[in-house]
Amino acid sequence: MRASAVRLVGNFGKTLAAEHSHSLEGVVHFVLSSLVVDGAAEHAAIAFRSLCVHAKRQLGRQETVLALLRVCEPALSNVELTAELRIALAEGLARLVAELPSRDDQARSALTELLRTPCTLLQNALQHGATAGEAGVGAWRRQSAENVATQVALVGAAIRFCDRYNVDVPGAAANVNPVLPVMQSGVWDLLLQVFTAPDWDCV
Repeated sequence: MRASAVRLVGNFGKTLAAEHSHSLEGVVHFVLSSLVVDGAAEHAAIAFRSLCVHAKRQLGRQETVLALLRVCEPALSNVELTAELRIALAEGLARLVAELPSRDDQARSALTELLRTPCTLLQNALQHGATAGEAGVGAWRRQSAENVATQVALVGAAIRFCDRYNVDVPGAAANVNPVLPVMQSGVWDLLLQVFTAPDWDCV
């Protein structure tokens, strides 16, 4: 029943945004609460992404985006959940971040927060590999390949969909795309460490 309900939300995301915007907060809460329900989590992530696509203007407010980032963080960091589920969440959140103004660093701060979890997990992976010793590195990398690839995909999803940032909105003369400054703040260096790590080809 729960899975059917969240699938319905995903299918009618555009209609909900256009004709029932007053119900969006409750609908989003219902969808995100379904992330912990067996059999409904994957559908919930897809429905959330649909709502973020069609209701990005209604949901793309600083207080709402920050609240959604906090709510989604446990799921984004849960390695037991599928990569597809977590990537769908990251894509949806990135679309909302792209609606925030950057002139007062709202977009940059929100994007930094969205990238915090995958970057932390990537950093932990690098540190673990560095301390595993020669005998353990190969085995660890083989076991961790899927997890590392998922974190890189999460970073990519956040950057890709936030890169659609619109600097030409009314009154946004001071707006700049937040992606480049966030990447330059350490994210790019971290990705370079991952891609140039010894024996990366086995990952």
